[in-house]
Amino acid sequence: MTTAVDRFRTAVDTRDLAALEDLFTEDIRLYSPVKFTPFEGRPMVLGLFGVLLRTFEDFRYVGEFAGTARTSADGIEAPAAVLLFRATVNGKEIHGIDLVHLAEDGRIKEFTVMVRPQSAVHALGEAVLAGLVADGLVPARSGGYRAAAASSASATRPRNRAWSRGPYSGSGFQGTTGVDPSSSRAARRAGRRGRGCR
Repeated sequence: MTTAVDRFRTAVDTRDLAALEDLFTEDIRLYSPVKFTPFEGRPMVLGLFGVLLRTFEDFRYVGEFAGTARTSADGIEAPAAVLLFRATVNGKEIHGIDLVHLAEDGRIKEFTVMVRPQSAVHALGEAVLAGLVADGLVPARSGGYRAAAASSASATRPRNRAWSRGPYSGSGFQGTTGVDPSSSRAARRAGRRGRGCR
């Protein structure tokens, strides 16, 4: 019996964006490694897949595991599949997995993408953001973190230069690592200074 996951793989292999529409629920959520919040709703997720199918080079699935897993949105255990893939973006080789959750009607209701290495995440994020902006799905960045901070009366000083220069700051996209460096190294330095003053 052919499942939505089988049809999804076929649609991706043949770059058939139209075939994906019937496979997604109206309220599908896609969790991406380059954005804190999920992409929500079928029109947005279809738009994202349009960008991804243009962005990935030599994309191929290399394995699949089926089972059940809890969804991120509601914590309900649902039929799920893990699809292993390989691809290239801007010369960077990517290894990744797609975690696909199915709704009761068999369509895809939640999709989580995880990729490695970090340099590939950065390359993917830049390429995807450029594609989303070009397609009018997200607004263009207007000066990033520094401009947003300067224009806000309540803004605080950027805690770390590397973080404030992150390619997605101000756009809802993560910085290079997705982890605020000030929460670790800078915090430890502050702790040492505090101990020395006691």
